[in-house]
Amino acid sequence: MNHPYRWVILTIIWSSHTIYFLNYMALGTLAPLIKPELGLSSTRIGLLSSAISIGSMVIQIPVGMMTDRFGAKWVMTAGLLLIGLSTISIAMLHSYALIFMCLVLLGAGIGGNQTPGSKAIIIWFPPKGRATGMGIKQTGISAGGLLASVLLPPLALGFHSWRYAFVFAGIVAVGFAAIMFFTYRDPEQTPYEDDQGILGRHSADILRLLKSKDFLLLCLSGIFLMTTQFATAAYLVLYTSTVLGITLSKSGSLLGLSFFCGALGRVGWSLASDYLFTGRRNITLGLVGLAGVLPPLGLVALQTSGSLALIYLSTIFLGFTAWGWTAVYLTRVGEIAGKALAGTATAISFLICNIGAIMGPFIFGYIVDATGGYTVAWFFIGFCMSMVAILSILQRKEEPIAEVQYG
Repeated sequence: MNHPYRWVILTIIWSSHTIYFLNYMALGTLAPLIKPELGLSSTRIGLLSSAISIGSMVIQIPVGMMTDRFGAKWVMTAGLLLIGLSTISIAMLHSYALIFMCLVLLGAGIGGNQTPGSKAIIIWFPPKGRATGMGIKQTGISAGGLLASVLLPPLALGFHSWRYAFVFAGIVAVGFAAIMFFTYRDPEQTPYEDDQGILGRHSADILRLLKSKDFLLLCLSGIFLMTTQFATAAYLVLYTSTVLGITLSKSGSLLGLSFFCGALGRVGWSLASDYLFTGRRNITLGLVGLAGVLPPLGLVALQTSGSLALIYLSTIFLGFTAWGWTAVYLTRVGEIAGKALAGTATAISFLICNIGAIMGPFIFGYIVDATGGYTVAWFFIGFCMSMVAILSILQRKEEPIAEVQYG
């Protein structure tokens, strides 16, 4: 589809991703302030990060079905409202258990924007250029992380409390929910499900999808990618501020640089996938995995070398790899399924991948507490990225999957 309104849709989806990730990264960027106030260990900080992923994981299948049945607008609007209200509630709480529960709800709201946003790109953009559209959409995540890194720590320090920064992020999400409701629309002849429901009419298609070797290998690689991404988001600021002795503001700036490079990576890897590798997404993901082994090695070396150049190189490569893969990955998922099942396939993929999002920060934090340092934890991240390369190579070197026709 080449309707010019697709660029408006892309802007709307980009903005929703920016805002939901601004709220997600409030925890990671403000962890050095939250951890001492609540008296938390590294493992318990990791569990809070995992709580967001639990909410996102649980909601994926229902959200995918609702998106395929009703369209994206209602689902994404409700998700943004839930994100905003949950973040504002956290600012008022002092109980670890209640904060954990609100973070689960925040994750559910994020899940309400991930799957519908991906389906919107699948149905609005033609096959050639689709990964590029997905890449631009995914830069919203990097923009949200960049804003969180630059805005939230100074805001918290200025008000002498991390809670004001949470309120700010939540209000932004609630406000954009209204904008989403009044500006988003689906294209005409969108292949929605009839009243039999997705499980009734397409159960055979879903079963075939779950039996697809490529789809399962892709989802398994997604577990390792999400492990890397979410562990990095949860601990990079803590590592640079507590181990390397960099101030909180400068640590936030380094994280912001990583997100900025992630935005460039999403577009760059997508362009390479569309035009250099002619739609062969597995080759692109394999290169991401190979390149992704380098940043954790650089971060380990920084413990004995205070090289400014190494700090920036590690941060830049971390952005291009740990944050740059999502657009190509999500495009591959949607193309395996076809337009009618793109929402459900994306939801199933997110459900599986969120195993990494849940376990990654916990495992990373546990390794830090158990070993008394970050060296083994960063080697664990390098192992995860090497597995991505291997699993991508094992996928078939095939022509791009044929476009499913509707209407």
